[in-house]
Amino acid sequence: MTGMQPWLNTVDAAYWTLPDDHSHGLDLFFAALAKNKDGVAVRYLAETLSYGDLDRMSSGLASDLVARGFRPGDRLAAYMQNVPEYPIALLAAWKAGGVFVPVNPMYRLRELSIILADARPAAILLEPALYDDVLRVVSADLRPSIIYLTSSDAPAFAAVPTPAVDDHGFKDDAGATPIASVTARPPTLDSVTRTQPGDPAFLVYTSGTTGVPKAAVISHAAVGRGSAYAARAYELYPGDTILALAPLFHMIGLMSTMMTSFYLAGTMVLTYRFEPNAILAAIRDTKPAFTAAAPTAYIALIEANQDADLFHSFRSLAIGGAPVPPTIITRIKAHFGVVAQNGYGMTETGGAVIIAPTGLRDETPIDPNSGALAIGLPLPGVHAWIADEDRRPLPPGAIGEIVIDTPTNMIAYWNKPDATAETFVDGGLLTGDVGFMDERGWFYLVDRKKDMIVAAGFKVWPREVEDVLYMHPEVREVAVVGVPDPYRGETIRAVIVARSADLSAEEVRQHCRTHLAAYKIPRDILFVTALQKTVSGKIMRTAARDLPSVDDALGQSAA
Repeated sequence: MTGMQPWLNTVDAAYWTLPDDHSHGLDLFFAALAKNKDGVAVRYLAETLSYGDLDRMSSGLASDLVARGFRPGDRLAAYMQNVPEYPIALLAAWKAGGVFVPVNPMYRLRELSIILADARPAAILLEPALYDDVLRVVSADLRPSIIYLTSSDAPAFAAVPTPAVDDHGFKDDAGATPIASVTARPPTLDSVTRTQPGDPAFLVYTSGTTGVPKAAVISHAAVGRGSAYAARAYELYPGDTILALAPLFHMIGLMSTMMTSFYLAGTMVLTYRFEPNAILAAIRDTKPAFTAAAPTAYIALIEANQDADLFHSFRSLAIGGAPVPPTIITRIKAHFGVVAQNGYGMTETGGAVIIAPTGLRDETPIDPNSGALAIGLPLPGVHAWIADEDRRPLPPGAIGEIVIDTPTNMIAYWNKPDATAETFVDGGLLTGDVGFMDERGWFYLVDRKKDMIVAAGFKVWPREVEDVLYMHPEVREVAVVGVPDPYRGETIRAVIVARSADLSAEEVRQHCRTHLAAYKIPRDILFVTALQKTVSGKIMRTAARDLPSVDDALGQSAA
């Protein structure tokens, strides 16, 4: 680990001291319960739950889990959208001494089976529609022995079929029990099973875009520190309302939304899933102070909104999960009235660990050479550095791999000791992301190591080309990738979602000629109506790489 930390001189000394008052995930909740028992903890559609409600209902579920054989260290999987049962299930798992496993509700049979085979949860809570469509046909040896069904209604926009279920006694041949029949009972749990701060709190699966998903094991101590990080970096206050734009199975949703809301004894606003009009209605009704999301989510809200004053309740905005062009920050400020704070983190780092502090968000630098917006400064207690191919620290300005050492780093990959050993080196976590640090300690993201393009011997980072393309007013979204070329090795492809049908490939190239060296200009330019994204809103470059080229498409149509 390098001792060079120039960022310590960039922010006032008080910023670098965090209170060490919550060393366990349950401590966050119990502190909030003590401060705000009757206050609104969760707002979902027309439904509200207080902190007292969450405590009572989660204790009821924990009691039933223990009575049915759930033991300390067992896993409880949550396979559902952003509904009130999420925090209930999480707290119940922890009260029973277990580990919470959030699962992407978009997963189908094959994907869910992979997660169940790896995590081996003793219990699962899921939506009735997912139970009917997916879990019923999962192999019996993978199906958890304890199955609960959510009771919250899905909004009309979700068009989710609701199976006929008796909330107070329905069971079928697989033993599925509606959660309402459990949480309504008086708790029988004598005491909470207290695990240690270093014990697992979550198993959070990576997106798996490069292979089979791996689960990052996140400790209770990391949960406590990560929520304090968010409160400090975004200057959040006790009682603040936080809007959940990100899915709660994603690290942004878990840490920056749910855990931070507990830390503040505040209110978390849920809308089932991201749907622009539903989100706009929730903003109008709840006037949130903070939210965190990927750039694409902010763009969608801006384009769907017709009320110039709607966004003015927000004091802070977190943006990340994907590279952020400076033009997007400018556009968000014009509509929200505040500068969205760039940040950087991974599932493996327990969320964002490099953030542009609120006090400096208007001064976040742009690298004059690449035009890249700084991703921020390391948070208190976080050590970050740039390493070369031999994993030696590099000086400011040099490009290499970003390495992170933080109290929120994962303990390990679940059941994958070799992958864990390859990821941790000399006390730091190898991120696989390429970047650099300037003389003041600001970090900049260049790109993923695996996404670098080598065209005719020249190295090209897709992020740089994407940032230039976003400068064109007719480009709504873009993905830049390298595709095989028999002469150049790779050629640069830009897949663009345009604002109008008038944008041409030649106009795009002419725009690039003004801002880029000739070898960086895309030769293969495709226009599409939408880009494939992950559920967290990150554009999937792999999907852009798999599209046929313009010449291939013309050849196929001629045939």
